Amino acid sequence: MNIKKSCFALLISMSAASTAFANSSNYDFPHFITSGEGVVHAIPDQAEITMTAKYIAKTPEQAKIKVDLAVNKFMNDVKDIDESISIESANIRINPIYSYPDKGERVLESYESVRNVLLKTNDLQKLNGIISVGVNSGMNGLSSMVLKVSDEDKYRDEARQLAFNSALNKAKTIADNFGFSRYKTYRVEYQSNSPQYQPMNLKANFAMSSEAKSNSYSNSTITFRDTVEVVYQADGTTYLDKKYF
Repeated sequence: MNIKKSCFALLISMSAASTAFANSSNYDFPHFITSGEGVVHAIPDQAEITMTAKYIAKTPEQAKIKVDLAVNKFMNDVKDIDESISIESANIRINPIYSYPDKGERVLESYESVRNVLLKTNDLQKLNGIISVGVNSGMNGLSSMVLKVSDEDKYRDEARQLAFNSALNKAKTIADNFGFSRYKTYRVEYQSNSPQYQPMNLKANFAMSSEAKSNSYSNSTITFRDTVEVVYQADGTTYLDKKYF
């Protein structure tokens, strides 16, 4: 009987779960393995935008002045769009720029100053206006734009429950169809994946019309995905015991 049940366990393990998980341990009892996946798609309702001011000047003081003017104007003007917008300004970075003649030492040519501004908004319809204000204020770079969802925990819980239900339903189906009268959970391997946020294609974003940009924001989705794999210890006589052995 031990040989019969071991063979049956191997057959089910190979067909019902990933090979890596099935082979991770040697089980000396009748068992079967199921896997479950839960996927939930959410419509974004938040955005994080990083705009950059980058300027070159002969002196570090001049380079700093240019960047500060652009950043300060942007931070003031963007409040006219929505006072609830969250704004964080990073410290300025100033780097020397050198030229390298064929012969001789390097030559200091100028200084480059860079400063980023991170904005967070809960109104995706205002993204185009924010970017336009940034460009008009002297912010000459859009470093990143990521669409997010506010209630992450809700979607994580939904994905997790779907994964659990999937694994449990498969276990019941296997037990019913292959004749296990009783089974219990022996081991659970659960993996919660980070939500798959969608960074926007910045080059494509600039090339789009305002209407096309708005449509691209509203048509985007964020994916929450959870997976679980479960080993069940099985009891009872199986159909394979009766039919094949």
